[in-house]
Amino acid sequence: MSGRQSLETICRGPFRDETELYRSLIFAFSQHIQLLPLEHHKFFAPVPVKTEYSSFSAYRSATDLWNDFVTVGCKIDSSENRLDYYIYQYGVFAGLFSVNELYTLVYGEVSEGISSLFEQQRAKEDVVAMRALFAEDDQSPAYIKRQETEYFNAVGWDRNAISKTLTVMCELNKKFVADSRLWRWLMKAVPPSGWIEDRK
Repeated sequence: MSGRQSLETICRGPFRDETELYRSLIFAFSQHIQLLPLEHHKFFAPVPVKTEYSSFSAYRSATDLWNDFVTVGCKIDSSENRLDYYIYQYGVFAGLFSVNELYTLVYGEVSEGISSLFEQQRAKEDVVAMRALFAEDDQSPAYIKRQETEYFNAVGWDRNAISKTLTVMCELNKKFVADSRLWRWLMKAVPPSGWIEDRK
């Protein structure tokens, strides 16, 4: 995540011990999610990775689907996405996640238990306060609409319908995860001419 070098309040060492190092890392992460663009990071919609697909063409199709999805509603820098990263950072620091859960979050698929844990955390008073703080920086509806229009004018409006549907599903189900399983299923179930079905 670029831009962290601009955060002047982060301690960069030397550190007396591992605890001080990890506190600095957590603080840097916290500052990043509050102050810097998240670029290509959507907590519950990880960017497709080439190794998850049987061909480069299928991978490209998955990245197209992902880009379409995160464009609707400007999901990347939304307060909801920042809040999910905040909950993750808070959960790591407070020991809310087990080692297995952390491993799964970093390297695997998000489990039902982790989604439920996030849902519980969203109701806590300090998390609600942080959501309000993040919401102050949300883009205006007019800006979001303009971004969506520019994007779908460039890639084609036929790709908008699926992304809008997925967005509604995401809003209705806070446990919704958009990962490689979803993209592979979509490429198989609704293969527009430009998408390549993944055989993996």
